[in-house]
Amino acid sequence: RLRDHSIRRVPVTSDGKVTGIISRADILKCILQLSQEACHAGSE
Repeated sequence: RLRDHSIRRVPVTSDGKVTGIISRADILKCILQLSQEACHAGSE
């Protein structure tokens, strides 16, 4: 787990090359957005 090891950011790689960085906050925002979309889809 990222939090257990005090990791806040990790590199994103493609073909062994760093193409970006993703943060814990990025992951949490995505999870929240997906959760909200699922709730809206379930209420239709």
